[in-house]
Amino acid sequence: MNKILQIQDISVTKGSFSISGINLSIEENDYLVLLGPTGSGKTILLRTIAGFNTPDSGRIILDGKDITVMPPHKRSIVYLSQHNDLFPHLNVYDNIAFGLRFAGMTDWEMKQRVEKYVEIFGLGDLLGRDIRTLSGGEGKKVMMARSLAIHPKILLLDEPLGMLDHNARFSLLGKFMEVHRKLNLTIIQVSHHREEALFINQKAAVLNQGRVEQFGTVDDIFKRPANRFVKDFLGK
Repeated sequence: MNKILQIQDISVTKGSFSISGINLSIEENDYLVLLGPTGSGKTILLRTIAGFNTPDSGRIILDGKDITVMPPHKRSIVYLSQHNDLFPHLNVYDNIAFGLRFAGMTDWEMKQRVEKYVEIFGLGDLLGRDIRTLSGGEGKKVMMARSLAIHPKILLLDEPLGMLDHNARFSLLGKFMEVHRKLNLTIIQVSHHREEALFINQKAAVLNQGRVEQFGTVDDIFKRPANRFVKDFLGK
């Protein structure tokens, strides 16, 4: 498989907290879950990959190109937080189409692209809706459709399911996995929940105090935790 993203010895300081010596190699079409307790550095790492944090040292390589200091909007990486980042003055259709308006597409090309993701996420009945009337799950689907419509190389999900109840969370997680398979999309997702990593069942990295304690397949990490911290965190 092609290594689409390489995190090489990355160290970042934010206030009094830092992550250091982070090394990860993500292959094309991986679905990687970043696990760890609150304050372990998961979001700092994700935002560094997105370009919102500048590393103190180390390199980030995307498709063979050094993007360590590249501005976020040039990385072909989309970052989604757990908050509703939709534009309140635009309806569902215009939210999904927003990024495409800067891509030099014709109206017909834009409509075709939007319709593709509307169908994937089952949003056909909502296109004219004010986004303030959407449920939490519907809003997340619109955010995903908008993010994927611009065809990013990597999708970064920062606890996107954190504000949903259990049933809605796993229903939407199943949709993420379906999209991942259909589009051969590379996804990195932050989570506190071991159940989400088990549900996805691909790769995981366990972080603690700004360092990676273990990285590998979910099966290997859960069956063969590398140390006491990983074992205790996973509840083994």
